[in-house]
Amino acid sequence: MGRPRVLVASNDATLGSLIRWVHARLDEADTTYEQVAGDISYSRSWVSRALCGRRLPPWQLIETIAGRCGASPREARKLWEAAEAAQLRRQVRRIGTSPPSDIASWLDMYDALGDLITSKVGSHRELVRKDERGQLTRSTIGAILRYERSLSRDVLIRVLTVCELSDKEREAWMDAWERYSRPRREAMEDLRRAIAYSRLHPDASSSLPGSPGERGQ
Repeated sequence: MGRPRVLVASNDATLGSLIRWVHARLDEADTTYEQVAGDISYSRSWVSRALCGRRLPPWQLIETIAGRCGASPREARKLWEAAEAAQLRRQVRRIGTSPPSDIASWLDMYDALGDLITSKVGSHRELVRKDERGQLTRSTIGAILRYERSLSRDVLIRVLTVCELSDKEREAWMDAWERYSRPRREAMEDLRRAIAYSRLHPDASSSLPGSPGERGQ
């Protein structure tokens, strides 16, 4: 068996139905993320994130799983299209607010940023093309929206500028960034202080978070 799967509670019933269907098929066929990743030439971690239930997985992934597991491609497509339609409705509702009022966490902000890019410029490629300064790259934006890279203040400002938001809208987004990034930045600062302290006091290194002493090993 593969490693345990990480799932989050979906805020959309249609997406939840799709994700549950996918995992049921994987269980029935005794199929792991590693096997699926090999079929589509992506990493296991990418498959795990795509199927965690936070956002709509790409159709290519769902189609691949249905084929490998011997499931009905028609049923898979019906579930995926229902989840896609719900996602599009959410994006339409979000266009009128900056940032969306349903942001409640750091990852929610990433999701809302992806919706903003889609609604304002259409795609990552077009966003990068419109960036006259050349500060944005498709790899950077893609990694951010896959939760693989932290959203920096400078990158957010540039995205908002390229998307041609008003000063008031940009200010709202920046306020949200300050609010939801602060705990992460404070945690990183605490970790840096702990590492610096451990270098000055090697005997105290066992007290660092995640050290053998901390884990009770």
